[in-house]
Amino acid sequence: MTKSVSLGQAERARALTQMPILECCPPPEVEQIASRAHVLLFEDGEVIVPEGEEGLGFYFITDGRVRVFRAGREIGELGAGDFFGEVSLLEGTVRNATVVADGTVVCIGILRS
Repeated sequence: MTKSVSLGQAERARALTQMPILECCPPPEVEQIASRAHVLLFEDGEVIVPEGEEGLGFYFITDGRVRVFRAGREIGELGAGDFFGEVSLLEGTVRNATVVADGTVVCIGILRS
């Protein structure tokens, strides 16, 4: 079961600055992202995003690993510093893969408003 973790905006911003994709982002922009972010904890085997469903969020992995499946076949793994969910969120399309927690996973999620 997904759990929301209470973390202040400054702590979320600090965690986001550790993401390689945001290293060059100016601090005010990281703060703006952090203001909309939620810290989420996923249990082993939990489906984080299911293939074929509407994309409602973009996720940065801060701790743990996930497995990525397309049409039931494993196509990759992602870990801390990686992200997923950007395509369907930005383009308004359905998820093109299923992402499953491989052990306990902590993500920072930016959800569509």
